[in-house]
Amino acid sequence: MLIKNNKISINLLLLAVASIPVSVGLMNSFFLLSLIFVFLSNDVRVYFLKSLGNTMVRSSLILWFLFCVGLFWSITDINDALIYLKKYSVLLFPFLFSPLMTEKSNRKKLIDWFMGSMTLILFITYILLLSSQDSFYIQLNEKIDIAFNVQNGFKSHIITNILMAFFLYLSFLRAIVRTSKIKFFYLFLGILTTHYVFFISAGSTGQIIAIILIFFLLYKLLNKAIFFISLLAFSIFSFMGYSNIELKNKYYFKKIPETLESILTKDRLHLGRRPQLYENAIKIWLDRPLFGTGTGGYNFAFREKLPEIYYKTPGAKRNPHNEYLHFLIQFGVIGFFLLIRLFYKNYTSIKTLKSLEEKNYALGLLIVFLVAAAGNSIIMDSGEGHFWAIMSMAFFAGKRTEELNISKN
Repeated sequence: MLIKNNKISINLLLLAVASIPVSVGLMNSFFLLSLIFVFLSNDVRVYFLKSLGNTMVRSSLILWFLFCVGLFWSITDINDALIYLKKYSVLLFPFLFSPLMTEKSNRKKLIDWFMGSMTLILFITYILLLSSQDSFYIQLNEKIDIAFNVQNGFKSHIITNILMAFFLYLSFLRAIVRTSKIKFFYLFLGILTTHYVFFISAGSTGQIIAIILIFFLLYKLLNKAIFFISLLAFSIFSFMGYSNIELKNKYYFKKIPETLESILTKDRLHLGRRPQLYENAIKIWLDRPLFGTGTGGYNFAFREKLPEIYYKTPGAKRNPHNEYLHFLIQFGVIGFFLLIRLFYKNYTSIKTLKSLEEKNYALGLLIVFLVAAAGNSIIMDSGEGHFWAIMSMAFFAGKRTEELNISKN
C-alpha cells in the first residue's frame, strides 16, 4: 500500500498553499511539517518510486540536477552559487509531494484553499479602501509582525497581482461552469478582482496575465463572436483610458506607453525597465552561449561584462527578471531547452486529467507560468516559485489514482 494515512500531510499542504500570498515563514513551516509526515506515513521507497513514474516530475528533477552540476563551472563564488541552488530547491517539490495530489478531492481542496486565501486578501483590501486607509501594521512580538498594503497585499505587488490574476480566472471560470446560484457569488468575486488587478495593484505582470486569461476564457468557453467583440471593446477602452488624465495615472495605462518609450529610447542605461534588462541579459548570454555561466553566475557576469551599466543599476542585479533568460545565461541553450521541455511536459500532462473543469484549471495555470516566466524569475522567486511548485505537483505531476492503484485515505 502506497498511502497509509496522509490526511495530516495533505492538510498541512493546504495550509502551505493558503500561506503563499501571506507569509514566507508560515509557508515554509507548513511545507516542512507536511514532508515530515510524508516520511512518517509512507513506505518511502515505494512512495518516491511512484513519484518518479511521472515524466513531468523527472523533467523537474533534471533541472535541479543541472543546478547541482552547474556548481562545477560556475563563474561566481561557491557560497553565492549555493544560494541559487537553495532558491531553486522548489524544483524538488513535485518529486516530494505529487503522490499526495493523486486524489481529485485533494486537488479540489487545494484550489478551494487558494481561493479562500485570495478572497481574504480581497476582503481586507476593500475594507481598508472603504475606511479610507491603505495599510495596517500589527507587531505580535519582537520577531513576528503583520504588514498589509492595498497595493501589495501581505507581500509584494508582483506576487500578489500574479496570484490575483489567476484568482480572477478561477472566479470567472466557476461563474461560467457552475449551474447553482453560487455562480453569481463567483461573478461578484471576479468583478472585484478585475478592479483590483487593473486599478489598485501596481503589478504589471499580473495585469498582462489577467488580460490573456480573460480572452482565453472568452475564446475557449464562450464563442468567437463574443471574443472578437470583447477584444474590440477592450481596445477602445484602453485608448479612451489612456486619453483620460485621471485614468492615465493608473498603473495599467502608464506601463504600456512607458515600456514602449524605454524600448525606443537611445539611452540604454536606465535599467529600471524590463526591456532594457532583457537587452543586457542577452549581451551577457552571448558571451557564453553554449554552457552559460554556471549556477548563479548572472550577477557576477553582469558586473564583469557590463560594469558601466551594473554600477548605475539601482536594483535587479541578482536575476534578469525573466526565467527564460536566467536559464539561458546560467546553462546556455541546454538549460533553456530543458526549461521549455518542463513547460511542455506540463502541457502534455493536462490530458491525464479526467475532469473538464480541472483541465481548464491546468490550462490557466500553464498560461500563468508561461507569461510570468517572461516577466520574472518565477521558479527562483520565493512565493512565486512555491506557487509554481505546489500547483505543478497537483495538476501536472500527479498520476491519477486509478493508474497507480493507490488506495484512498
